[in-house]
Amino acid sequence: MDDIVSNYNDTVHKTLGKKPNEMTYDDIYTYIKQKLKYNNEIMSKLNLNEDDIVRVLKQKNTLEKGPALRAEGPYKIEEINKYNIKLSDGNSYNPKDIVK
Repeated sequence: MDDIVSNYNDTVHKTLGKKPNEMTYDDIYTYIKQKLKYNNEIMSKLNLNEDDIVRVLKQKNTLEKGPALRAEGPYKIEEINKYNIKLSDGNSYNPKDIVK
């Protein structure tokens, strides 16, 4: 198990651009800032607000016939909490799964 962890931490990661063992606190801080900026840009493009009527994209099961994606709903947005959107069905969803 130690070999697996060591190999993982000593291999360059595509998203980090370096090995995890080489990451510094400055690198981590920069990475988090970039991710937050990206996520905030996506959220602003979605233009979702409380009380909006939306649908939820669902993936079909492997053996299910029909289109790969289907939209369920409509549901009303009850609450937006960072990157979780609570709908009138009582469930919370990732913004990428919501369409107007």
